[in-house]
Amino acid sequence: MQRDRRPYTGWLWVAVVILSLIKLWLVRSQTLYANCDNRYDERLFLNLAAYLLDGQWLGPYDQFTLAKGMFYPLWIAGVHALGVPLLISQHLLYIAASFATAVAFRPVLRSRTSFLVLFGILLMNPMSNSDGVMTAVLREGIYPSLTLLTVACAAGFLVRYDQPVRKIIVWPAGLGAALSAMWLTREEGMWIIPFIFFMLLSTAVAMRRIGRTGFRRLLLCAVPILVWLVSLGTVAGINLIRYDIFTTAELKSADFLSAYGALLRVKHSPRRPVAPIPEEVRTRIYKVSPAFAELKPFLEPDLSKRWGGLLKQIRERFKTDPVLEARVRAMLRLDLDSDRDDVWVRMWNTGELFSGETPGAFFVWAFRDAVAAAGYYESGLTAARYYGRLANEVNSACADGKLVCLGERASMMPPWYGGYTDSFMRTFFDGLLFFVRFENFFARSSPSEGSSESLAFCQQMTGEQFLRDHSADSARVWGWRTRALEKIGRIYQFMCPVLSLFGFIAFVLSLYWLIGKRKNWTFFIINTGLIVAMGSRLFLISLIHLSSFPAISTRYLSPVYPILLLFIVSAVISLMTAIKGEHHYKRS
Repeated sequence: MQRDRRPYTGWLWVAVVILSLIKLWLVRSQTLYANCDNRYDERLFLNLAAYLLDGQWLGPYDQFTLAKGMFYPLWIAGVHALGVPLLISQHLLYIAASFATAVAFRPVLRSRTSFLVLFGILLMNPMSNSDGVMTAVLREGIYPSLTLLTVACAAGFLVRYDQPVRKIIVWPAGLGAALSAMWLTREEGMWIIPFIFFMLLSTAVAMRRIGRTGFRRLLLCAVPILVWLVSLGTVAGINLIRYDIFTTAELKSADFLSAYGALLRVKHSPRRPVAPIPEEVRTRIYKVSPAFAELKPFLEPDLSKRWGGLLKQIRERFKTDPVLEARVRAMLRLDLDSDRDDVWVRMWNTGELFSGETPGAFFVWAFRDAVAAAGYYESGLTAARYYGRLANEVNSACADGKLVCLGERASMMPPWYGGYTDSFMRTFFDGLLFFVRFENFFARSSPSEGSSESLAFCQQMTGEQFLRDHSADSARVWGWRTRALEKIGRIYQFMCPVLSLFGFIAFVLSLYWLIGKRKNWTFFIINTGLIVAMGSRLFLISLIHLSSFPAISTRYLSPVYPILLLFIVSAVISLMTAIKGEHHYKRS
């Protein structure tokens, strides 16, 4: 079939605009969700955004200031200054990312119809409007879009590797900008690095094959890295000036990771993911580390009551609070298979989850609060010195045999224990099925939480009205637009498992054309990169789920749902192109 090389104008752009408006119209039936009293998430981001708007950078220094990346507060501040409601802005960013992806793939798409299909499938991704994911005052509101932009720019750069520099510089520069935004949004950005490395290496190899000019063009592959380093260096430099610490987020700083890793390396048995640093381990560390002993008055009287007891409160409210029950069932998937072999379901059913120990997801905040209460958050330098002293004392106690420990580490990831291998494989497979099935999609908005003062502040900063309970606005929550989103979601849930399998088969078959006939290598490289990205994220989430907290959820898998949809479309188009012998195309 002859490829359509006419400019993409007229009806195509009209269709793109119409589809975008339909998506915006449908999602305006939803409300933004927030727990406005939560100073560790929603309230933290809004407070930091308020400081940015007031010209104070991230505000006075304490244990919250640099706990998380600053890009989401910057986004909130930016859209607030522009007068754009936060939920609309998050959807607009996702629409832009979907469009940029279609544009990135334009040189290798078979027709204008393929362009529109790719854009439409990405646009209607149900996880882009699932309750508590992009519709929350959380970083997942923009993280999937930033991930998709990163993937799009990497692919757009590869498929245009032999075009004039002036025409393609936007793609490596965009890749650096999108990667920087991703890196400054969440702390676990390392999962995307294998994809970036693979794509840049493939692009460099392709450039090297086009002669002497190709060698000079290799410098383009350094542009993303340069933009990324400058962006991170600028933020870290401002933090150094303001807070005496050169870092973008303290949870990634060397001293904090060394201290937390030192606490995690102390052995305890039996190992339970609900308590990576249980009370008996803390008791032993107090005896050998004067630095950690300083925290005892601030940890022990409050730790089990406030943090460990939180799970007991959840269990008590479980039978009387339908909203909480729905969230717990969604997180643990108790309503799908309550006796499945999952560590968190098992601990819920046996009651071990409610032992009073502090879960790892909570302990890190209790630990930082205690360090602040002990007076070590006067500046970033003061906190860093304390964490360094704590790490040295615990590691020395391990070396001297005063504590029985695993190998030295500088990480928030709990150590790998011998019995994890089989459980990890089951968890990974369970996460893969959860992922491709688009499980736990909910289009109906949850009511927000918080005091009247907190909700007023949330509304002021986001420009959104918050739903307090379903009965207050039932027409909006249960309206036909929301039901339309639910039906779209069910279509994806029904089709995606089958299409994912078909896409993988198409990917394997495309290997035949690559090896046997040396055709279609561009699509194969891109699809390989997409598999690497999805596998890397699933590996990380499975590891966290097994060792720290329930992480197999729509929230933590949200950045790879659009990658899965992109892989399905790309693999199918790749196979169709190979079969029809249309491996030669004009890049534009």
